[in-house]
This record gives sequence, structure tokens and C-alpha cells, in this order.
Amino acid sequence: MGHYNYDAFQIAGLTGITKLSSGYLHSLFLKNDGTVLASGANTYGQFGDGTTIDKSIPTAIPGLNDVIAIDAGVHFSMFLKNDGTFRASGINGSGQLGDGTTIQRLTPVQVGNVCENVLSTTAHPDDQVFAVYPNPCEEQLYIEAGNSYANDNTTIVELFTMQGQLLRSSVLETPITALQINDLQSGIYFITLKSAKGVFSKKIVKN
Repeated sequence: MGHYNYDAFQIAGLTGITKLSSGYLHSLFLKNDGTVLASGANTYGQFGDGTTIDKSIPTAIPGLNDVIAIDAGVHFSMFLKNDGTFRASGINGSGQLGDGTTIQRLTPVQVGNVCENVLSTTAHPDDQVFAVYPNPCEEQLYIEAGNSYANDNTTIVELFTMQGQLLRSSVLETPITALQINDLQSGIYFITLKSAKGVFSKKIVKN
């Protein structure tokens, strides 16, 4: 029987990391400059570096910038950019990358038709329509909207996952509405305000 060392250790030279995600046999590290590093198995191109070469130390993924969230799956990876678009790489035999094909991708391909409802906007700046706080949040989230939105009984507040799954929906009846979010997993979500005047969205972080 081989000997395994289960003691925790610091990864040398790995600094400025804001998020990390561990997949089946690979790990992703998001840096504070929006770049991503990867290590581990790369058999299916899950790193997105254009190769299928495994890496024993975290290595930067070339050409991948402005990333704000990462998710390492089973032999594939997902990357959310700051413009709200997604990239994905790796195994795709069951269409798990969401690019409309079953083609393995060695470099990150843009995923279409994700969060269409959440990211729809109008010409009005969202900050002038409603505010969400605290953000990041933990137990409860408050949505504060102008009186013209809160008093028409047709404005809907919705909470979505990054993948566009609707988790909460309620009519905005008062200028300040509270949402209980203590049951949500840590991660990034979207709050959307829907009214006859348009659709307005904000990104929130659940700690």
C-alpha cells in the first residue's frame, strides 16, 4: 500500500486568489485581476488552455480574462465574465457545456441563451430604479425601489441562479422588500425587477 499525506499545505507562489473551485480531478483558481489558473487532470481539455496536458502546479489559462466566477465540474469548467457572458471548456459528450453541440472543447467557448431573462435591460440605469443591500449578504436581502415601482402592484421581484434558474418570485408591495436567503448556497445570484417600465437586474453575492 502506498503512503498518502493528508496534511494541508500552502501552494507556493499562489497569491491574489479570490475564489477557487475543485472538480473531479482538477482545480480552478480565480485571481483578483480576473485571470484563472488551473491544475490537475486535463484529459478532456477542462483547463481551456488548448491542450490535454495535466499540470501539477497551478498554471494560467491563456486568453481568459475579466472572469468573476468559476466552477469546476466533472471533466469540464465554467467561467462567468464580468459582462455577464459564460465560457466553458472540456468534455461535452452530453452537451454539458451548453454550446448547442456535443463537441469536446479545448479552449473556452461562449455559452449562449443563458440568463436571457436576468440580463435583459432597458435604457434606464438600474441604480436609479432599485437598490439591493447588504451585498455581499448572508441571511436576508433587502430590495429598495422607487414608489412608482412599489405602488403599482405589478412589479415583480425575482431571484435567479447564474444559470437562470428562478428561485424566488414575489410582488413588490412596499418600497423596501426583504428576501430570506439563509437557505441559499454561497455564490453569485441575480435579482431582477420586472415592471411595465422595463426589466432591471443586479448581481448579488451570497456568503
